[in-house]
Amino acid sequence: MIEFRPLRTKRLALKLQEIAIGDAISLAAIPPSMYESQTTRFLTSVIKEAEAATPNHVTDPRAMTVQERGFVVAHYMAHVSETAPDFMIGAGRFSNYLVGQQQNVVPTFPAGDVGGDAWSLVPLIGAAAESIEELHGDLLGISGEYHWMLGCMASQLRKAGDTPPDPVTDTGYGDWLRDRMFVFHRYPESDFIQMLVMYREAVRKTRHFFNMDINGDGVIFLEEVEKEAVATLPPARFPVSSCLSDFSLRMGGKTPAVGE
Repeated sequence: MIEFRPLRTKRLALKLQEIAIGDAISLAAIPPSMYESQTTRFLTSVIKEAEAATPNHVTDPRAMTVQERGFVVAHYMAHVSETAPDFMIGAGRFSNYLVGQQQNVVPTFPAGDVGGDAWSLVPLIGAAAESIEELHGDLLGISGEYHWMLGCMASQLRKAGDTPPDPVTDTGYGDWLRDRMFVFHRYPESDFIQMLVMYREAVRKTRHFFNMDINGDGVIFLEEVEKEAVATLPPARFPVSSCLSDFSLRMGGKTPAVGE
């Protein structure tokens, strides 16, 4: 049995446990396209204890930000990887993507003004990312990177008077998000591009643990570089498959992967 060091951050106080073989095989059978759903199931399986040390602490994996979720998966990987603790990610290492000691999750950040409205940014949490993932392919004319771009912007950008349902507890969140994505989809081109620039800058200014970005597969993390420097490593993710044994991957019908 693998023993895990406690994980403590500004909002997390967790003790992990080794995943059960049945859970591992079940997770291995989940399609890679369901990355966020798979991550939630994995975290639920391996979090042994989640302490609510302060009112700001989060215990539900679906309420954690996508960056926090990635950090917890990486903590597990650091205990099981053959190249641990600073494990390999392609041609790079975990430390190439980690944003120093920045752990602060900003609840609401003033993003800027677009289209006559003042916008603020909230973090992307696991439950919201799962909803974006589940909607992929359901919205006519919206797919790939554009789908994830719309979904993240619709979920995270708020203006005065917005009353979104809670993505963790409200089953109507997916319907709300679908409608809101279509609203953003109908924005004038110049306003949308201005909003996208504003959104990306706000995400950069509220970064924690990793530099979040988006591609056609969903949320990704960019290499951490010095100011004005250019990233040389490709974007990374922390797939659950990298935490599972070759045996579990084979039993789940997957070819063992080397990580992403």
